[in-house]
Formats: sequence, structure tokens, C-alpha cells
Amino acid sequence: MPTGYTTKLYNEPQSFKNFIMRCARAFGALVNLRGEPLDTPIPDQFQPSTYHLKALEKAEAELEQLQHVDPEAEWERETAAITERNESNLLAAKERRDRYMEMIAQVEAWEPPTPEHKELKTFMFSQIQESIKSDCSAYIHPTAPDPETWLRDKTRELERSIEYHKIEYQKELDRTANRNLWLKQLRESINV
Repeated sequence: MPTGYTTKLYNEPQSFKNFIMRCARAFGALVNLRGEPLDTPIPDQFQPSTYHLKALEKAEAELEQLQHVDPEAEWERETAAITERNESNLLAAKERRDRYMEMIAQVEAWEPPTPEHKELKTFMFSQIQESIKSDCSAYIHPTAPDPETWLRDKTRELERSIEYHKIEYQKELDRTANRNLWLKQLRESINV
């Protein structure tokens, strides 16, 4: 039985160039094409992802805007939003716990019809208990104690984000250059 890479060769003649480019999708620069249909053309050149560039630009813009805000007003606004989100998270966790506890009561009240069904009851308990452990606590987002601390923390957070995305975008540029070189070398090796 042919593999996805040999299916075409199994069904019809195939050039070496076509076969090697088809197989190359599982390696190096082309590994991100593995999920694509095998007949999808391989691009002549890859372009770097702009994710880190966009995140960098956003963080830089936010840092610039931060220098023109009223720290007291922003701290109050953010503290109110965080407090509201924390209350909502706590309420949602309580409601989930109540639903789980109600289901536990129903499982406890259920009498398995045969001894073979007792394992089902045990399994149902274990599933709810595991869910309670993971689903019934709420993350409480911390708030800054005062506007000065808020401004300092926000500035540091944005500066760290800028540095991180600069480094990661450079890595993406380097990876793309390496992928393009790998692809160029492969194409040159089969055009000889």
C-alpha cells in the first residue's frame, strides 16, 4: 500500500524532481506544509510571520500612550475592571461547583440495575470529582496597590514585551532566511 508521498508514483509515472519535492514537505524548511494537500505548490520563497512584528508595534504604541495618561484615572479604571472580572470568575466557579454537587447527589441517589453497572457509578463519581478539582476555583487577578505602582508595573511589562518581541521577530527572520536557503539549495540540486 503506498504512502501519501508515493501515491502518485503508485498510480502513474512521476519525475524525480516532482517526487523529491513531494517528499521534502516532511523535512526542514517545508515541514510546515505537512498538513497541506501534497499537490499544493511549494512557494518560491517563504515570508516571515508578522506576529511578533505586530505585537512589537502594539507594545511600542501602548508604551507611548502610557506616557500621556493620567495614572490615577487609569489605575482606578483598571482596578474596577479587574474587580468586576474577579467577581464574575468567582460567581462562575460557584455556579459550576453547584452544578457538579447537584449531579453528585443524583449519582448517589441512582441505584445501579446490576452489579456490572456499579463500575459506571464509580466512574461517574470520579469524573465529577476530577472536574471539581480543575473547574471550581477562580483565578483572582491582582490589582496594583496605588497609581504609582500601577504605572511602574505597566511600563516594565511593556518594556519586557518590546524586548521579547524584538528578539522573537529577529529569530523569525533568521528562520525564514534559513528555510529559503534550504529550499534554494534543494531546487538547485535537482535542476543540475
